[in-house]
Amino acid sequence: MIKQRQTELSQKRATPKPDILSQMLLSTDDNGRFSNEVDIASYLVGLLHAGYSTVNAALTFVMKYLAEHADVSDEVLRVFVDGLCACVLVTKYYCSKRVKEWI
Repeated sequence: MIKQRQTELSQKRATPKPDILSQMLLSTDDNGRFSNEVDIASYLVGLLHAGYSTVNAALTFVMKYLAEHADVSDEVLRVFVDGLCACVLVTKYYCSKRVKEWI
């Protein structure tokens, strides 16, 4: 994927996008050199890992807190169920409206 995007950008077959891969492929170091494919892949894996670790830690903390505070846990569950029901109703309404438009 990195090599393909790099080729497309260098041959002007693709326009630069505001995604992290395009930005890494187009940026240069202090000496004007572009990063190589291995370095870019390493940076991307690091970003993915950092994002996963952050979410994992936050979810672990929330679950621990909810397990220790049953009153809060019950309220969170109630709000979640209410929100879920509202989403189902809105989706059902929207979908039935769209189906009627198609018929």
